[in-house]
Amino acid sequence: MMKMLFGLSFLLAFLCASCTAPQVLKAQSKLAMADIDGLVIINNTESDITEVKLTIAESTRQVNVNRVLPMSEFATAFQAKEYRGRPAQLSWRQNGAAHVSREITFFLPREAYKDKVLTAFLTISPEGKIRAEAK
Repeated sequence: MMKMLFGLSFLLAFLCASCTAPQVLKAQSKLAMADIDGLVIINNTESDITEVKLTIAESTRQVNVNRVLPMSEFATAFQAKEYRGRPAQLSWRQNGAAHVSREITFFLPREAYKDKVLTAFLTISPEGKIRAEAK
């Protein structure tokens, strides 16, 4: 009896060892892409915003704006560039104080925008928060 149990245990251990565990595949995070050909900076505050600079990480690309009047917007267009989800950062001065945004990233499903060129919109709120969207 003992030999039989030992044999069964050995057989089970051998069978389990030869089985491969199911492979768990981690979803690769893939940054989406979209073509962007313009930028609109919206000043939703009660005072001028000056020395505005949008910088794209890992790139030499940046947009500089001298001044955006209160409750108005600045818009610029450029040759369409492929946006690959790199973080951007917006900095500006307002009422003598320097401000720097958190990282701004647009994650866009390529399928939804594959035949469409978008414009990036950055809205600065009175609290200094940035809303980023592409349309």
